[in-house]
This record gives sequence, C-alpha cells and structure tokens, in this order.
Amino acid sequence: MFCSIARLVSRRCRTPRPPLLRDRRGAALIEFALVLPILLTMLMGIVSFGEYFLTAHLVQQAANDAARAALAGMSATERKGIAVDTAKRMIDSTGILRSSRGQVDAVEVDNMITVSIRYDATSDPLLNLPFVPTPGRTMTARGIAMIGGL
Repeated sequence: MFCSIARLVSRRCRTPRPPLLRDRRGAALIEFALVLPILLTMLMGIVSFGEYFLTAHLVQQAANDAARAALAGMSATERKGIAVDTAKRMIDSTGILRSSRGQVDAVEVDNMITVSIRYDATSDPLLNLPFVPTPGRTMTARGIAMIGGL
C-alpha cells in the first residue's frame, strides 16, 4: 500500500501494529526481572566484603590491644599470659567474633613483644556466600610493642 507523504505524516496511511507490540505495561517488570539478580549479587558482595573488613579490623585491634596490655607484665611469662588473656577477652568482647575460633600466641624477642592472632572465619555465613568471592576466610594479625619504652 503506497501513501503520499502528507498522508503518511498524518498517520492515516501507516500500517497498524498488533496490540501486543504497542502494549508497554509489562516492560518495567521484565527489566526489573533482568536487573534484580545483578543488583542482589552486588548488594550481597558489599555486605560480604563489609563483614570481611570488619572481622579483619577487629582481629587486628585485638592483637594491638593485647600487645599494649602485655607491657604491664614483669617477666616474659607474665607478659605472654597477659597478652593471650587480653587477646581472647578482646575477641569475645566484640560480640561478633569467638575466641574459640582464634589462635593467640605471644613471642618476646629482644626488647619487643609480638602478639599474633590467627582467626578462622570459615563458619561465618556472610563469608561463605556461593556467588560472592571473598579474599580469605582466615585472618592473621600481629601487634608489636616495645618493652621498656624507647
């Protein structure tokens, strides 16, 4: 069917489209269904990495606090005991971490005490999401303090 340009512009001569192609009511729903999995994956990734960084920060803070608290001891054995007890108390006081999952060690060499904490977070549900890779599920931290000041 041929039409003149004037009639084509006035829409009288255009071929009619089927009603299904003109209906736009479900377009937003289809777009939402396509984008939702990507948005949820990104959101869960943000939450999972936030949990990882929180856990790593708390473990590092516990190691630092334990090293500072160990300075109160008079002997190497007393300093090591204070460091281990303080680290476990600090881990438990977070409300998120459990001292049963952490291994604490304190070593005194020369004039420095080093507190090492190795924390196993494999049972943390936010770090075990199947579709979100995390940097690791075992955090290690060291806190070092000088005995006797400068």
